[in-house]
This record gives sequence, structure tokens and C-alpha cells, in this order.
Amino acid sequence: MEAGWPGWTGLIISGNRLKNNTVDLLLSNYMKVILLKKISQLGKAGDIKDVADGYARNFLLPRGLAELATDQTVQTLVANQKQLARQAEHDLLLAEKNAARLNGLAIEISGRTNDQGKLYAAVTATAVAKKLKERGFNIDKKQLQLPEPIKEPGEYPLMVNLEHGLEAEIMLIVLD
Repeated sequence: MEAGWPGWTGLIISGNRLKNNTVDLLLSNYMKVILLKKISQLGKAGDIKDVADGYARNFLLPRGLAELATDQTVQTLVANQKQLARQAEHDLLLAEKNAARLNGLAIEISGRTNDQGKLYAAVTATAVAKKLKERGFNIDKKQLQLPEPIKEPGEYPLMVNLEHGLEAEIMLIVLD
């Protein structure tokens, strides 16, 4: 009942160990793929992974989650990663320049007040973002750290969250 049977692979499991040349057969049923999307418990987009043939053929490739890792696709992946790294470096430089320009900037917003000195219309992050846009900055209202709308005239320091984790502090001056 051992290796004499035709077509038998020679798999003998003894004491939780594989014997004979079966290990080579088991390992040859894997293929290299490049992940196109993040897959939990496998990897993130751009990773090159060894996966079972069936998993790749029946799940990853038909769903567009991975592609075969041929020499050409690996070279393309490396070139794309280099391009993305250069682009990220360029974006970081632009964000640092914007942070330097924004830091210490004073923005004035005026509004009408009532008899008690309260503004009729509160100053919100939307109004500040609009003023910054008028000055040439492309800042979204979500990037401004304004805990609550401002209802009284005065000076208020605001933090602006920029790309790459950078921050800048501006001074908001609310006039009546």
C-alpha cells in the first residue's frame, strides 16, 4: 500500500510530518500574484504574495483583486511605486509651503452685533474657509479646527490641518 500503486503521490503522514517528495508537490501549487486591493489577512494593494493556485484562479483573479506577478507586471509595479513616491514627495513639499504661508496669517471677518455684543450670525468654519479661498488657499471647512461657531467679536487662534499631518495656526479676527 505504499509507493507501488500507480498514480499515488507518495504522501505519508507520520507524526505530523510529511515524507517523500510530496512537499515539493504541495509547494508547486502556489503562484505569485500582485494584490490590486487590500484583502484582510492577506495584504494591501501593491503587495506581491504567494497564494494557492485555486485561490488565485477561482477568487482573486476573476474578482479583479489581484493579477499574476509576471516579470513585466512586477517591473510596472516597481515603476508605479517609484512614481507614487516622487508624487508624495512633491505633495509634501507643496503642503509644507502652504503651511509656511498659512502660519501666522490673520483673517478678518466682520458681522453685525446686537445690543449685548453678540453676533447675529455666528462665524462658522464655512465662512473661514471661504475667506481663505479668497486669499488663494484651497482649504476645506473640515480642515479647520473650530470647536463651535463663534458668536462674539474678538481674536481666535485656529488650527488648520493640512495634508501629510501638517498643521498651521491662523488668527481669526471677528469684527463688529
